[in-house]
Amino acid sequence: MSFRSTLILIAILLLVGGFIFISEARKPKETYVESPEVWSVEEESIIGIDIALPSEGKSVSFVIGKDEYWYFNDAELSPVDLARWGGIVLLVTGPASRRQIADNITNPEDFGLVKPSLTVKLSLTGRKPLEILVGDPSPNEEHFYIMVKGGDPLYIVHRSWHEVFSRLVREPPHPPVKRVKVPPELEG
Repeated sequence: MSFRSTLILIAILLLVGGFIFISEARKPKETYVESPEVWSVEEESIIGIDIALPSEGKSVSFVIGKDEYWYFNDAELSPVDLARWGGIVLLVTGPASRRQIADNITNPEDFGLVKPSLTVKLSLTGRKPLEILVGDPSPNEEHFYIMVKGGDPLYIVHRSWHEVFSRLVREPPHPPVKRVKVPPELEG
């Protein structure tokens, strides 16, 4: 390759590199907006979770045992199905909201918070219990209105958060029953 061809290739490379540099420098910087937290508690401080669907008259309650496993808050302290329970405690430590709707509201009935569709009460070590009210779905039905009882800000959370906790009440996470095959000589 001749010296002249090499200079032409270097010039083309410098032009392309300069063009890319200038075009990248002109792009607006992407700003990351952090989602607001509805509440925030440490996972280790949660010792009980009560979930209710008031309109259906259904509820379920869970407690953490001394062995650090979660159980139904019933007379037998029945264990939960770990396959279904995984991640639940993390979800209640404080969901990231899509956005804050208002600093305070004077008309909670407009958002379904007077008769909430779902309530979640967290029992915490060293603190008062925290009660979360989940109201009506948003107009596009992709989110639900949510607030901490006694708090002022109103937020929205994705409907999947509501669905996970509703399912825990409608279909409690009992461990699967192991089916034992009865020997033929015992059938009868």
